Amino acid sequence: MAVACALDAPDPDAMLAVEQVVIAYRVRIVMFVARMLRDEARAEDVAQDAFVRAYRALQTYPAERRASLHLRPWLFAIAHNLTRNALRDAPPASAPLEHDDGAPRAELTDPAAGPEHLVLREEA
Repeated sequence: MAVACALDAPDPDAMLAVEQVVIAYRVRIVMFVARMLRDEARAEDVAQDAFVRAYRALQTYPAERRASLHLRPWLFAIAHNLTRNALRDAPPASAPLEHDDGAPRAELTDPAAGPEHLVLREEA
């Protein structure tokens, strides 16, 4: 599907065209990203960033390139690349150090006597 995109200046007609593109593809892009990220809130952020980057890129394209642009695969490629960046840059998953009640996790406690216990035993 070739779509002519005229986004040279932020005029009302261009903004309307961008709004129509976002309305047409937002749900599909968010679902696409959410499947990879497994986090809908982050998927919304990545999708929004994809539309912003697409808008900025279109402003730099010559008219001939915009006229021959296949919008759907181009948007999905941008979203895919941004999703890969988000996965790469995400902090590693970590487990909490304590349970909800404040007790330390069993695998993190040392079964040997701690320094406090040794000092108290020596004093006794």
